[in-house]
Amino acid sequence: MHAADAKTTAMATITALGWLLHQNLTP
Repeated sequence: MHAADAKTTAMATITALGWLLHQNLTP
């Protein structure tokens, strides 16, 4: 696994978690 792939995966995961958190917090 290349460093770039790991960085991209991390960014995608953070974005997904942030989106899910936003969905849960907003009515």
